[in-house]
Order: sequence, then structure tokens, then C-alpha cells
Amino acid sequence: MNAPATEFTRTTLSQPGLTNHGFKRSFGNAASGYILMFDGVGNESGRKIYIPGGDLGKRFAHLVAAGGNEELILSRLSRLRSCAGGFQSYSNKRNAFEHVDLVENLRISYVIRQDSVDGLSPGVYITDIELVEHAEGHKPGFYHVKYIVDSWKVSSSPENNLSSKHVAINGGFTENLKVAATQTMPAIIKDAYDDQAYLEQEGYTLAYNPPPLYRDCTEWSTPEQKQTSASFTATMLARGIYRTQRIGREINWTVIGNGAELMYSALKQLPPNLQLDKHTVFLGAPGMIANPLLLEMQRRGMTLAKDVTKTQTDDWTCVRSKMLEQFKTAEILAKWGGAPSEVAEKVRVQARIDSAWGFGFTASAFGTGFKIGSIAMGAPIISTFGGGAAAAVSAVGLLFGASKIRNIVANSSRSPVLNPHLNPTKSNVDFNTQVINQSGGFKQSFMALVRDVRSRW
Repeated sequence: MNAPATEFTRTTLSQPGLTNHGFKRSFGNAASGYILMFDGVGNESGRKIYIPGGDLGKRFAHLVAAGGNEELILSRLSRLRSCAGGFQSYSNKRNAFEHVDLVENLRISYVIRQDSVDGLSPGVYITDIELVEHAEGHKPGFYHVKYIVDSWKVSSSPENNLSSKHVAINGGFTENLKVAATQTMPAIIKDAYDDQAYLEQEGYTLAYNPPPLYRDCTEWSTPEQKQTSASFTATMLARGIYRTQRIGREINWTVIGNGAELMYSALKQLPPNLQLDKHTVFLGAPGMIANPLLLEMQRRGMTLAKDVTKTQTDDWTCVRSKMLEQFKTAEILAKWGGAPSEVAEKVRVQARIDSAWGFGFTASAFGTGFKIGSIAMGAPIISTFGGGAAAAVSAVGLLFGASKIRNIVANSSRSPVLNPHLNPTKSNVDFNTQVINQSGGFKQSFMALVRDVRSRW
């Protein structure tokens, strides 16, 4: 694994910057293939820091210099010699020696070796470096949202800590930070906790769950990029949960859509035996992750909000959850005891209704090609009827009502007014009233939906 020393002597990192933070040389040569960046002399821990010399070493040099954060990143990296593996780091539960640290939008994975193993001396060995990129206005973080002069305003930059009683996590259907913070989440928080006066007086924190990574000015991204984005945001969230529990701050969480997946991922990153008795959670349309998340919350001693979880009747973004998984949800809540067990029967009744309706609708609409399952795949529902809302209504409207068809079609919308997925706490009457009033009328509500979703097809 030896590599020519000359291959690693050129770098875009400045040697003075490295030296100022304790690194004796930027690159050199090592028999193991790892390059010594800090030799530990004069440091109380005595740890040495190594980085692989090949492509990862070059990529690290490029990322630090290109990002304009050389001093900050080098300062944080140099502190790995003393804080690596500490409480502010995140550890692999399957490997106690493997950890992750965040530096701005850079995620550094490393292994701590206490003894000589396979020819490697004791020290901190960096194993991977990832740069997480989000489009402008989509950066994950904790944003404070205040009610000012009859409207909600969101802070322009994120904070590092959770500083308010109410904290929300939006789902992936929300179009951007502003829409999530000012239009989607406030009404859901109010309904979940019946705490409007306090909410408007003190505001809330949005733990922003951004859309997938952006590349080349487009939102299309690979599964790997989506996973990186979600993992980075979950680590940020885990740190916030850990800190609030340690200082004893009570948090009321409102989590909707795939924000529940983010919450579950964050909880799994926390120390296995950490109890979270200061945290109360409401889940809105959580989908398939609901049951694993509820079991993890129960194990950690978390509290459920009064209504526990709600999904708008016409929200079919997660078909399997609506038709099958709700029965298991009811079982979990029944065994939970206390207030959650009282909600179990409501969930069970709704599960029966959804299952009967879903199977019946699929069978009735089989000849038209309009199937519930296609909604979960994000298919353009109206297009299966020739592209017109009127055709959709005429095909199955007599069976289920025009409003229901409109609402199911709106499952693919990102409008907080039209999409039932973004209104998990509203009854059908309240939701339909909202759609009609804000669209300018019953007929206009169909045209509003066509205009909203046509650009996505």
C-alpha cells in the first residue's frame, strides 16, 4: 500500500493554516497508506491524526479550500485529538471505535485505535469525508418562527439549539422552508396541542427537513444523495434532542409525513439507554415508520400527545399504512396504557374504514386504470382520465363524490391548502371547507388543483 511521497506533497491547503492548528505537515508518506496530519507532540491526549493519502486525502484538501472554511474546519479537526469519541460525537452501535463528527456542512467519519492493530499505530484515523449540499433556502437547521402582526415570520438563518417549547418537523411534501414554517406547520401544532395563545406569543422552532440534495440547479438526485441528506439532518436533530434532555428542557414535538422517518433515525443515533422523559410527540400522517417509531419512543420513555397520531381521511400517500399498518398501531397504543390506550380503538375503527374503502375503490375503479396504489407511486392521477378533472369526477364521482376524488388527486400536490397530507389534523368537513374557501368556490377548487399539479406532469 506504499505510495510515492511526491503524490501527496501538493495540496490546496495552506501549510501556515495547518501549522497554526497543530498539524506538522499537510501530506507525507506512510507505509500503511495513511498520512500523518498531527503527531500528538505537546498534546495532553497524545493522539495522532491520520487521513488516507489517496483520493480521500485529495478530496478533503479540495473540500476544505473550496468551501472557504479552512480555518474553521481545521480547528475542529485538530480538536479530534482530544474530543474524538466524546459526548458530542456520534458512535456506531455495532462498532464502539467508529464515530462521526459534523463540521459545518462537512461530515467526518473516523475510527479511534487505542492499540497497534494490523500495522497501524494508536491514533484517530479518518475514514470518510462527505460534503452535504442543499439548494439555497433548503439548508437543514433549527429555525425560529415568530407570529408578528397577524402573520408568521421565519428566521433567515438557523440556530444551533432547540430554544422553544414547541418544535416541529415538516414532511418532504412541503415546497420550501418558508411554506413549511409559515403556512403548513402552525395550524397543525395548534390542533395537536390546543395551545394557540402560547404558540402565537412565544413562537416555535422548525427543525427543517429539506427536500433531497440539489445538483446542477435541479432537484433530481440519486438515492445515495437522498440518503446523505437525510442522515446529515438526522444527526443534527439527534444532537438537539440530546442537549435538551440533558438540560431538562421540555419539548412538544409536532412531526408530519416523512419527518417521522427523520425522528426515528435521530433516536437511533442516541445512546441506547438514554431516556427522553422531557419529550412529548404528536405524529401527523407518519406512514410506514409509525410503528417502529412508536416502539422506540415507548422504549425511551417519551410521552404521546393527547391525540397521538392523525391522518386526514383522504390522505393516501402511504397506501399500505392506511390499509394494513394501522391495525398494528392500535395494538401498540393499547399496550402502551394510559391515555394512548384510549386512542387505540379510534385508530382501529379508522383502519377498518380505510381498508374497506381502499379495497372497494380499487375494485370499482379497476376498469378505468385508476388505482389507489398509483397514488403512492406519485403517478399523475388526472392523466389516467385524459388529463381533465371533469373526466375524473365523471368516472367514479357517482360512487365516492367529487370532493373525495379531488382530495385524493391532490395527494400529489405541494399546496398546503389542497393536499390532505399537509392537513393531518383536519376532519373532512373542515378540510373541504378550507379548500373551497381558499380556492374561491367549489368549481374553482378543481381548477386550482389542475393548475397546481399540471406543471409537475
